[in-house]
Amino acid sequence: MSIEDRVAALEKTVAELVAKQPASASEMAGDRGDPEVRRDPKDWKGASCVGKKYSQCPPDFLDLLASFLDWRAGKEDEENKTWTSKDGSKTKPASEFTRRDARLARGWAAKLRAAPPAAATGTDDGTPF
Repeated sequence: MSIEDRVAALEKTVAELVAKQPASASEMAGDRGDPEVRRDPKDWKGASCVGKKYSQCPPDFLDLLASFLDWRAGKEDEENKTWTSKDGSKTKPASEFTRRDARLARGWAAKLRAAPPAAATGTDDGTPF
């Protein structure tokens, strides 16, 4: 293996590790920071989350979704899939958007795990009335 091949392999590994980081708080607070689930991963055994925002899904679901999106982004890279703006002026790899959604899924999973349990809404102090 040549030095160039080794450097290329290392660059690819670093890029993959960076891509698997969770989204930042500012990215999650942005306009596209809480996407809607379009499809449940096939290995998900719980209740469907289709139509829910990431912030409304269980963290375990979001972990599985992030793994699926990482896999899909890799396939999009292999197939050289691109996204072109409506006016045709911009072209980007489709995997860029898929990886963003995977980061967001990981970010929401971490945020939901870190959040304290929701407080009870009642004021039951034991009085019978």
